[in-house]
Amino acid sequence: MNNVHPAPPFSRPRIGELLVAEGIATAEALDAALAEQRASGGRIGDILVRDGVITEAHLVRVLARQFGIRFIDIEDQVPDEEAGLMIREPYARRFRAVGVGREDGALVVAMANPSDVFALDDIRTLVGCDVIPAMAVGEHIDRLIDRIFGDTGTESALHAATDEARLEQQHAVVKNLDVDGTDEAPVVRFVNELIARAIGDGASDLHIEPTRSDVRIRFRIDGVLRDLIAVPRPLQNRVVSRVKILCNMDIADRRAPQDGRAGVVIGGRRVDIRAVSFPTTNGEAVVLRLLDKSGSVVDIDRLGFHPTALARYRSCFERSSGAILVTGPTGSGKSTTLYATLQEVNHSDRNIITVEDPVEYELDGIKQVQVEPKAGVTFASALRSLLRADPDILLVGEVRDADTARLAIDAALTGHLVLSSLHTKSAAATPARLVKMGIEPFLVTSALACIVAQRLARRLCDRCKVPIAPNQEVLARLGWMPEDAAQDHVGFFAAGGCRSCAGSGYVGRFAIHEVMPVTDAVAAAITEWAPPSEIEALAVTDGMMTLMRDGLIKAAAGMTTLEELHRVAS
Repeated sequence: MNNVHPAPPFSRPRIGELLVAEGIATAEALDAALAEQRASGGRIGDILVRDGVITEAHLVRVLARQFGIRFIDIEDQVPDEEAGLMIREPYARRFRAVGVGREDGALVVAMANPSDVFALDDIRTLVGCDVIPAMAVGEHIDRLIDRIFGDTGTESALHAATDEARLEQQHAVVKNLDVDGTDEAPVVRFVNELIARAIGDGASDLHIEPTRSDVRIRFRIDGVLRDLIAVPRPLQNRVVSRVKILCNMDIADRRAPQDGRAGVVIGGRRVDIRAVSFPTTNGEAVVLRLLDKSGSVVDIDRLGFHPTALARYRSCFERSSGAILVTGPTGSGKSTTLYATLQEVNHSDRNIITVEDPVEYELDGIKQVQVEPKAGVTFASALRSLLRADPDILLVGEVRDADTARLAIDAALTGHLVLSSLHTKSAAATPARLVKMGIEPFLVTSALACIVAQRLARRLCDRCKVPIAPNQEVLARLGWMPEDAAQDHVGFFAAGGCRSCAGSGYVGRFAIHEVMPVTDAVAAAITEWAPPSEIEALAVTDGMMTLMRDGLIKAAAGMTTLEELHRVAS
């Protein structure tokens, strides 16, 4: 009788082994991730993504290969809108699936989880034809769904609101009606769509700006304003009034600036809205600042500090007392750095209290106070009271006036660690700002432990950036040092423009920093009323890396352009 050996059971190569075999991850990184998995659980691919070893796109591509499923890079192809519209929006979002094309009568569907057989059955029923599943990056699917349905939603809401306004304008001629009401569903829907679109596009601000002929809607994305849509003039008062109602503002007063706020939940994300309205020659304008509170505090190691700068900064915030100031213009990421720092010093044996406007993230184990000027709660008044609440660490959202500055300096001098922000151009210019607020130079040097200046620069789109050979003399004038290219140097690039980055050449932002500990030499210069240029020169001698130099190192690593660096750091 012939010996019959059973076939060996099917075994797939492990995801970690595939990542190492393809050179995407190193064996050392895999070993570290496996150790972390044994300690705290989780999937090895997710751990590698979270630790920054690989991207989600790397993981999904290899997972597709592991399971024998087609991978589609939907960021790299022009969307087939007809195929995309076959799965209606609620189901597309629920299943995280979108049609991307047709093959032999079947709909090709990009899915974040193509192994979900129940979702596939439901999709087949919905579209009425066979389905070919393919794997794609979940984030890319979400963006494609937004592109397919988001524009349609905003524009259809605008058309409905415009039609309603036109009809009522016609009736008003005969009936002399007030057409500035805001209860109409089309206007409400349009404003809701606008806010949802702004949040979905990652906008930090939404501008509603009347002109002579229409009302311009713009979003600020990655620090730059972009036009979205033009609204007919008949809708101006209604849209503005709807926003003012939403943010608890007085719709009857159109001659004076107002501010208000609201909290909304969109797509499961909690968003705070801070609104300001003001009269212009063409009517009331409104600006909404959008704060997504569903995100988590970023770990300080992921803020993009140069390793040398981070070590210098860490040595300062690990002290038990002193003042640490994070400086820069509005929208430069100061709050993110302060929250990350607070997270580092948040231990159970410390009493930590914050005074903020607004409270951007709620942190466990920390008592957070919201500034309410109408109720008499300002930074200064709150700080004066909280100093009697036995704090170890205080975070003051912003030093806005002399009273707050004096209280913060006194707190630092009396054994507290004080974290705060200030609007100055550079770290070296900060002491002079405090002196102008009435703080004596010797108190500034006694209290200050460290000053961090930072900016946010737009990150180049990896899909369309173009390598360049910059003028070496220009680089030298900017402060470029050849030894800075020794690590992670891939060369300098210019911005291109593709569908993935909406033609801008950039996707997202990252921070550049300069960290200036108040050393003996810097303190002596401050006491002697030295100008900022002299203080900066001394700090550089002591090892400080300037904003421009930190930016040049990151530009040489292919992260941004010299033009963008000049825009934010010069």
